[in-house]
Amino acid sequence: MEKMELVNQLYQRLKKAPYCKVKRYKRSEVITNYIQHRDVWHCLLSGQANLVRYTHYGEEQFVEKYHRYDYFGDSFHEVILNNEYSVIAKKECTVFSINVAELKEREEVHQVMFLLEEMMKIRIREISAHNSILIQRTTREKILAYFNLLSRRTMRRSFELPMSYTEMAVYLNADRAAMTRELSLLEKDGFIQRKGHHIHLLW
Repeated sequence: MEKMELVNQLYQRLKKAPYCKVKRYKRSEVITNYIQHRDVWHCLLSGQANLVRYTHYGEEQFVEKYHRYDYFGDSFHEVILNNEYSVIAKKECTVFSINVAELKEREEVHQVMFLLEEMMKIRIREISAHNSILIQRTTREKILAYFNLLSRRTMRRSFELPMSYTEMAVYLNADRAAMTRELSLLEKDGFIQRKGHHIHLLW
């Protein structure tokens, strides 16, 4: 099943449960903090949000971008002190939150376990795909691996980048200036055509 179907089914089954809630968040509002809110899954019903990490020096670093039907929570990231994760609304958001710790104590957990397992499998595949990009040796190889991933997901050679170039550099663990230079070289070498955030693959 696709994420949209999984999230919708979970929402329909659990939306009236006392351990679930639906809340709207304004732009720049904190949706969750992984240290303070443990074992809670959040499903994005509308809007857009970013997962950010705060370093020892208080610097905010972009980690992941979430769109409609994406889901997130501390279950998917290692959470330690001095490496704090927060999810920030980038647009007005509607979020369906499930206290999984409390759900596990209820009878209905057996009714939705299949959905939770399928959702976890999708997140594992997404994390694995990201790791396959990060292990590439050069900035060019990382960019091409990422574009190949987006092409496979959309089943097209042309697509819109789902994030800004600054966010993309963080996602690829690449220097922003080096990535920009490499994108220009990829155009010059005939690998891609680029207009704004629109990418067309030529290989």
